[in-house]
Amino acid sequence: MVDSVLLLVDAVEGPMPQTRFVTQKALEKGLNPIVVGNKIDRPRARPDWVPRRNIGIV
Repeated sequence: MVDSVLLLVDAVEGPMPQTRFVTQKALEKGLNPIVVGNKIDRPRARPDWVPRRNIGIV
């Protein structure tokens, strides 16, 4: 059984519209989101911004 979902977010671009849609569906099913920042080694990456940017989603 699944009780959580991984929310993979690009640390440069932030969450995309499809990420928001899929996350909303997962939350409707009672699943727990785990936010994971991706591409944090890029020059324009903002790893501290990723969790704050996703608060509006979850």
